[in-house]
Amino acid sequence: MHRLRNEKYLEKNGKTIKSIVEGKVIEFENGQKRIVDIANDDFHLEPIYIDDLKPHPRKRFYQNRLTISK
Repeated sequence: MHRLRNEKYLEKNGKTIKSIVEGKVIEFENGQKRIVDIANDDFHLEPIYIDDLKPHPRKRFYQNRLTISK
């Protein structure tokens, strides 16, 4: 929520930042979280796909993707 809070352009067609994040949390909980090896320092999480997300490298946003670290 914190990293996306100023990305108001994502709010359209009834979607809010909160609803986008809630949907992505559910996807993460049921997908990637189950295969994360926190003991492996070389393990990298897949980027999270977010429709229409604009690139902002300092925030680790890329075209339609947000990267997260462990």
